[in-house]
Amino acid sequence: MSWQAFVDTNLVGSGHLSQAAIFGHDKNVWAKSNERFQVKPAELDVILSAFEDAGEVYSKGFHVLEKRYVTIKCDSRSLYGKAADNDGGIVCVKTNQTLIVAVYPADIKSELASVPVETLADQLIEVNY
Repeated sequence: MSWQAFVDTNLVGSGHLSQAAIFGHDKNVWAKSNERFQVKPAELDVILSAFEDAGEVYSKGFHVLEKRYVTIKCDSRSLYGKAADNDGGIVCVKTNQTLIVAVYPADIKSELASVPVETLADQLIEVNY
């Protein structure tokens, strides 16, 4: 299966996510849902550093696509945020070689949106990605 198929089928195809992308730890895009989903390298830097030290994202939140997110969960694997304007949220999960970033609309709960992202991450980790 191609990286694009993972985004199209496993993530956006779940019906719980509106946009998603898979990046390498070097911030190169492996696949993304559409051309509008242009996560900036500086935004990825903040996400990747949060897995090492969550203090700043808990106190200040973080931005993706210039939208501010309030951190609702952050550990060494997962970062979840709720849009500061209450317009949806975001799930970011780090695997051995990838970073999955997926946004969801306001009518979806974070618990539901996180399932396809965490499931794909588990599958990638299982095959050392």
